[in-house]
Amino acid sequence: MSNGFINEYELISSLDNKHYNELNSNLQSAIRIFFKGSNYNSERIIARHCTGQGKPDISIKIGSVEKLISIKIGTGNSVHQEPVETFIEYLGEQFGITEEIADCIRHFIWGDDTLDGCGMVCERLSASQYRNSFPDKITKLKEYFETHKSDLIKRFVLIGKNGIRPIDFLYHGNVINGSCISAEDILNFLTDGCNTSRSAVPVGGLCFQAWNRVLNGNTYLDSRRGVIQLKWPSLEADLHKLIKR
Repeated sequence: MSNGFINEYELISSLDNKHYNELNSNLQSAIRIFFKGSNYNSERIIARHCTGQGKPDISIKIGSVEKLISIKIGTGNSVHQEPVETFIEYLGEQFGITEEIADCIRHFIWGDDTLDGCGMVCERLSASQYRNSFPDKITKLKEYFETHKSDLIKRFVLIGKNGIRPIDFLYHGNVINGSCISAEDILNFLTDGCNTSRSAVPVGGLCFQAWNRVLNGNTYLDSRRGVIQLKWPSLEADLHKLIKR
């Protein structure tokens, strides 16, 4: 089990079937933010792990009020992954996409100068090598993603590939120490032009990249090829900025 899942279960264990006054000061602070305006003192807390491919990791319910929370820990956080073809299918259904842009996405993600990953290992390029070799394709991707960045960020961070209900909050940390921010503030921050990622292909404040181009040809990692990944590299620092605001 990964550290992320262990952390989620520790949070659930520390919250479930507890009253507010039984929580440590960090979790009390989180509950006050999650349930601002609600009566969180009188009833027991119900905390559960969320299933499916949506973005909520845990649900927290007090009385009739339920909040869905995405949990993150550590630095350089990945916030979304999915096969490149399902992503292109989504783009076509939601926004329309030309074959030229679809092929630019395929070409960038495979990184071996093909559209299906069948190129030779020696042809695989790192992100920086790709940017230098194919600047026109990079420009087209950046322009396309900029047009749709708000909806894309909702999918990548708030809702997920097959999610139905978006998260209410993101919590970064563990049982002892953590920070939380609302979904609305996350979206506003990541779409703000002042916070655009400096990566080769930004989507607002996120970095759009290949999960792994497997530059060394290690066949054990082949399942990671042809998969898009979105990272929020400065997540922890950005949360602190938002909290200070």
